[in-house]
Amino acid sequence: MIKDLRTVCEKGYLLPLTSLLLVFLFVPAAIGAPYMDRHEIAARAHSAVNGNYYWGGESWYPFGDTDSSRTNGKGADCSGLVIKAWEVPSTFYYPFEISGTRYTTADLWGTSSYWSQVTSPERGDIYVRHNFSTGNGHTFIYDKDSGYTARPWAYEAYNSTYGIRYWIRPAEDLSQYRIKRRALRDDTGGVIKIDNPSAAYWNEATGWRNVWNSSTANPGYIGDNYQYIYGPGQTNRVFARWTPVITARGYYHVWVKWAPAENNADNAKYVVRYRNGTLVRYRNQRDSSYVNQWSQLTTSGALPFEAGFNVNSGSVDLVARDPGANYTANGNVVADAVRFVWDRPADW
Repeated sequence: MIKDLRTVCEKGYLLPLTSLLLVFLFVPAAIGAPYMDRHEIAARAHSAVNGNYYWGGESWYPFGDTDSSRTNGKGADCSGLVIKAWEVPSTFYYPFEISGTRYTTADLWGTSSYWSQVTSPERGDIYVRHNFSTGNGHTFIYDKDSGYTARPWAYEAYNSTYGIRYWIRPAEDLSQYRIKRRALRDDTGGVIKIDNPSAAYWNEATGWRNVWNSSTANPGYIGDNYQYIYGPGQTNRVFARWTPVITARGYYHVWVKWAPAENNADNAKYVVRYRNGTLVRYRNQRDSSYVNQWSQLTTSGALPFEAGFNVNSGSVDLVARDPGANYTANGNVVADAVRFVWDRPADW
């Protein structure tokens, strides 16, 4: 039997900042929260599903990778999942604990320039409650209605037994919660955009660890920065992967963005995994004409995607090196942003 939610979550305002681990030095501090859309919030939250509940934590390796030997990526509690998915007050990368401001349910219950209270939820909003007498609080990320009263589909760091879940949550009196919406949203109808901090980074030797360099040196990037890695310097299979939560099954066009530079690869390899196949495209990331332009990968027509979070049939990889395919990028490969643009409904 699942315990009452009031007994399994955090004492939000008691969390000491001194207990938080420092972020690795190659991850730069961002000034203010980045703009993002509600679909990116969902994608970030979904990357944590099946991960560990870890009180006071806010870090995970994507796709349920729960290696307990790691210093970072141990898991998240309820507010840790929210602030990491929301990227407030700054850009956050999955594997790293937060250094600096760490919001809790006590903060989320109140007011901020980073969120506001609303009366009706939509994807990416949160429900939050906090009892200032006991210090107990809880929060979760709303995704969509389930058809059951007071039981929405949600992303939730529930407790140490159930971990981080995407589920139709247990019945609870939601009148004790406030609904909050992240500020700095840049939603565009029919467009799902995922920026580089929300990608997952794979190295055959180390697993899902984001050790790509971060930079703002070259113009033309989306968000706070871009990331890059030098292809010829890699010995293992290395790639970045963007996986959205597709809202509706149907056909989408796929576009990518990078910050051009002369030392970038002119043979950057993109791999699009869709419903019934794989599309491979190469792009010249040195081409300065793309400084303010997106590059369309689906030049031969929109591709079919099922709804949901589908790593193997609904994702985009940017490859730096793949020895098995005899491929190495001949310069820096730049991971910035990917977007999926709705074309038409499914016909299958």
